[in-house]
Amino acid sequence: MAFCLQRECLRMQCADSDDCADNKACVEGRCVNPCALPNVCGKKSTCVPANHNAQCTCEAGYTGDPQLGCVQVQYCSSDSQCSAGTKCYNGICAAECRSTRDCIGDQLCINQLCQPTCRGNSSCPDYQFCQNSICVQEVRCRSDNECDETSQCRQGTYGQTECLNVCDGLVLCGRNAECHAEGHQPVCTCKKGYQGNPLDEKVGCQAIECRSNNECSNDKLCDNYVCKIACLVKNPCGRNAICSAEKHKQVCYCEPGYTGNPKTGCEPMNLCADSPCGPGARCENLRGTFKCQCPPGTVGDSYNDGCRAPVECAKDADCPAVAHCVTSQGVPKCKGIVTDFQIKREISHFQESLLGACQFLSYILYTDGS
Repeated sequence: MAFCLQRECLRMQCADSDDCADNKACVEGRCVNPCALPNVCGKKSTCVPANHNAQCTCEAGYTGDPQLGCVQVQYCSSDSQCSAGTKCYNGICAAECRSTRDCIGDQLCINQLCQPTCRGNSSCPDYQFCQNSICVQEVRCRSDNECDETSQCRQGTYGQTECLNVCDGLVLCGRNAECHAEGHQPVCTCKKGYQGNPLDEKVGCQAIECRSNNECSNDKLCDNYVCKIACLVKNPCGRNAICSAEKHKQVCYCEPGYTGNPKTGCEPMNLCADSPCGPGARCENLRGTFKCQCPPGTVGDSYNDGCRAPVECAKDADCPAVAHCVTSQGVPKCKGIVTDFQIKREISHFQESLLGACQFLSYILYTDGS
């Protein structure tokens, strides 16, 4: 069979599609791939030639009318994630419907929701599979026993059940801690070389500084894997005692000026017990020392010679040149030795002084009278 095209005769391959192979269609007398024709399928759709026709299906992850174009599937775990007029079903937002006429493409209205039809698993959205030509939600597990030891059977992001790593998601271990699985459960443990509370978000696990006292300096001990000053870890000393660290242990000493048992308490030392002051002096005990004082009404060197009542003299050198130091009624006093000549001389000096004073007074009176 032949036909003329622009004055040229061409041999016809077919009169209708039955003359062509099953995956081709008869177009203008030639057997061609129906999927090669322009605009046969919409965007984001796949064309498969079958039974002389182009069969269009939406790509995985897309839905809609494949002849007009497919849109991306909106995955969800609740209705709140879907737009108005749609509901979350089997992990995707499905349009509400009353009949299949309300749905697009190859969707069917089932239970008042538009649900995509399928020819195989590849034509269903993610986390769904093809069952009886309808895409249904995939169930990858029903219990933890269907998962390995490091996983749990739980709902995923879009409501599908699957085996997920126990350490993924909401598990929060503390600082320097890591998560691992034990019997389908997450367990937090400190990293190697660290210790502490692996669940504590603030402190968590701290680097191990020591395991024994010998790994610390002499003034420190190993407490909870950390080198700490011994006296700060525990102070076993009593009052008025000083704690000192020696060879990783606490040693107690009484403070200067104190004595006693430093572990139960020290008392001030009585430095006056040995009478360190001079005779007649009073001793006052102070912290670490003492003080000597003469009692009121006495004088002297309270630390050496002692204290005594105050006197005029102790020897002749303490008296004027004309006096001697003599004891009268038990009290030393300066007493003078005066001769008759000395008395007459003193009287003569007094009389001369008195006469001079009288003459001076008369002169003044005479001068004023004139």
